[in-house]
Amino acid sequence: MLFSIFLLLGSLGSERVYHEAPVTVTDTVITLPAGDTGGLLTYSSEARVALDNIKECEGMSPGRWTLFIAGESGDTLAMTLRHGNTAYGDILDRRFTRLTVRRGGKVLFDDEVDGFSSSPGAFNTLSAELSESGLLMVRGGGKKREIVAQLQIDTPFSPTESGVAVAGGSGEVSLFCCEESRLPEAVVTTGWSHEELTDYIKASDDPAEGFWKYLDRENDPEYARPGGRYLLATVRNKDAGGYDIIYVDGARTYSDRWNPMMLKGRLIPTIFTSHYDLEWLDSSFEPMTEDLHADITDGAILTLSFPMFKTVMRFSKMPVR
Repeated sequence: MLFSIFLLLGSLGSERVYHEAPVTVTDTVITLPAGDTGGLLTYSSEARVALDNIKECEGMSPGRWTLFIAGESGDTLAMTLRHGNTAYGDILDRRFTRLTVRRGGKVLFDDEVDGFSSSPGAFNTLSAELSESGLLMVRGGGKKREIVAQLQIDTPFSPTESGVAVAGGSGEVSLFCCEESRLPEAVVTTGWSHEELTDYIKASDDPAEGFWKYLDRENDPEYARPGGRYLLATVRNKDAGGYDIIYVDGARTYSDRWNPMMLKGRLIPTIFTSHYDLEWLDSSFEPMTEDLHADITDGAILTLSFPMFKTVMRFSKMPVR
């Protein structure tokens, strides 16, 4: 069904992690580890830093800071922000900000950039977003972020951590975070194999656990359309409570994206016997929780109800041999 849904998985497909802030650092590096980057769509890191040692002087100011993304085997993408004067003491002197982007020892970008504050104690933001295709988008500024560099990384890069490095003085880091955006398919993959799931259900005496085969539906096609004639399994989730709904087979919409043993939804127990709040992933991996419910009748019929979409689907319990 083409619904909108939210599972108890946090934000489906993305995760953001923050470093403790504000924090003042002097010639120091602070880091955040990357999480699971399997099925990665984008990896991004962002920091907001104010330097104290960027006074006007001949050439470049001593203070500088770097936002970097470290990869495997010491591979690193580093974005360094520095400030300087074109002709200190001259009537034509101009204050400027320079951004340098390096991969390892190779300079990928080195130029003046606009929109940054060059005063001591003023905050500037840098963010870097690396896509699955190798596109590196660097944004930054003093008051708002704008695109300042866009580069194509030619060879694969697998992030392991992000970091902020302050050199030539001290700086206050008011924000430092990283975010991973992954394919929904990667997020909803479970640890079950078909054999393990079958053996588990064979040994279960819980009537809410089992394999469920599509039986029939009541559906208004103007509100929703079925994504397939699903074969599902339900298993107790001891950590989260309730039951996981596992997809086994039967997808027709986006069938190439749905693999057996992916998480399809959840049954959350209520105060009523055999009645559950329902969470469901539609065929396009969109989540929804509001006004959904499910019932198990006589341990034999699983009914999934989507009243806002004028749809009910029923599944019959299958014997396990």
